[in-house]
Amino acid sequence: MRRPLQRAVMPRLAILPLAYACPQVLCHKGQLVQSTFCPISCRGRITPEGPDSVRIRLPSISYVVARSWPDSIIGRNNTLPWHLRTDLQRFKSVTLGHVIIMGRKTYRSIGRPLPGRVSVVLSRSSEFDEKNSFWQSGETMGIWAENRESALFFADVISIAKEQADFFVIGGAEMYQVFGDLFNKIYLTEVLTGDAVHREPNDAIFEYRIDNRKWQTLESQHVRAGPRDDYPSKFTVLERKTKYVRYVEVRNYYTELESKRFWISQQLELFDRVKLANADKPFNVPYQYQLFEPQPQRARQHG
Repeated sequence: MRRPLQRAVMPRLAILPLAYACPQVLCHKGQLVQSTFCPISCRGRITPEGPDSVRIRLPSISYVVARSWPDSIIGRNNTLPWHLRTDLQRFKSVTLGHVIIMGRKTYRSIGRPLPGRVSVVLSRSSEFDEKNSFWQSGETMGIWAENRESALFFADVISIAKEQADFFVIGGAEMYQVFGDLFNKIYLTEVLTGDAVHREPNDAIFEYRIDNRKWQTLESQHVRAGPRDDYPSKFTVLERKTKYVRYVEVRNYYTELESKRFWISQQLELFDRVKLANADKPFNVPYQYQLFEPQPQRARQHG
C-alpha cells in the first residue's frame, strides 16, 4: 500500500505522456539499470543491446554563461559586476520552462527559485522548503541535490516529464567545472567591459577557451548597450561537433511502452524513499552512469 505522499504525487505523474519515461536506476528483479553516456552525432540512433531492452535518450546539457571580456569574470562578491537588462531578458527567454542547475552561492544571489523554471541547487547542505519542491510540483520548483549524480537525476526526470530536450547549468564557476565533461552547448555572453573591470583575487572566473576544431558557432551577434545596459556585449551560441549523448536502458521488457510504464511505477517508489530519507538535507539519489571517450565524427552543416 502506497504512503500518502505517493498518492498525492500519482495523479501528477499519471497524466504525463507515456512516450516519455522517468529515468532511474532500479530494474526488473532488483537489478540496476545503468545510465550510460555515449558520444554520437546528434543524428545518431541509439540502438539497444538486445531485442529485450529499450534505450531512452536523456536530455542534453547546455551552459548559460555571462563573462567579462577580456578577464573572463562571471561573479564578484556573489553578484555580477555589471547590469545588462538585455542579457537578463535573453536569459529568461532561453531558460523559461526548463530545469536549471546552479550552485548554492548562485542560488543565494538570486534569492529564490526563478519563476517558470525548476531550480536544482547542487550543495552539500540544504535550505529545503516543503512548499516549493518536486512533491509540490508546478512551473516553479526548487530542489536541493547533494552531488552531481543526484542533480542529473532530477534534471533528467523533470525535463523528460516536461518534454524538454535539454536543461541548463547557469553557474557558478564550480558548477561549470563539475559538468565540464558533459555539456554540449554554450549560450555565451561576453560583456565588453574593457579596462573598466579588472580581475580581483576572489573573482569567480570562467576561462573555458573555445576550440574551433571541436565547436561550431550556431549564432553570433554584437549587442549595443541599451538604456539599461552598463556595457555592450557579444552573444554567441556554440555547439559541440561531437556530442555526448546520454541514455538509460531498461531490460526484460518487450515493448517501449511497457518499459516506460515500468519506469514510471518504479520512479514513484524511488522518490518516496528518497524523500523520507532526506527530509532535512539535499537529496542523494543512487544514479549510475558511464562516460565513453569521444570519437571523431563529422559535424553538422548549418546554412
